[in-house]
Amino acid sequence: MKPVEGLVISDYVEIYDFELEAYTLVHYEGLTTDEAAVRMNLSKATFWRILEQARFKLAKALIERKPIT
Repeated sequence: MKPVEGLVISDYVEIYDFELEAYTLVHYEGLTTDEAAVRMNLSKATFWRILEQARFKLAKALIERKPIT
C-alpha cells in the first residue's frame, strides 16, 4: 500500500458511533431521515444535527486527507 502524501496519523477526524450509525442508516441502508430518527429513538431535529455532524467530519477528513477514527 502506497502511503498518502501529507498524512499525519496523529491528526485525525474522530467520528462517534452514533454519528456513524446515523450516516449508515441514511446513506448505506437507504432509510429516510424520518425512518432513521425513529430507529435511533431521536427527534427529527436531533437526528438531522447528528447526521450533519457526520457529513461534515467525513468531508473534512477527505478534503484535508486526514485519517478517520
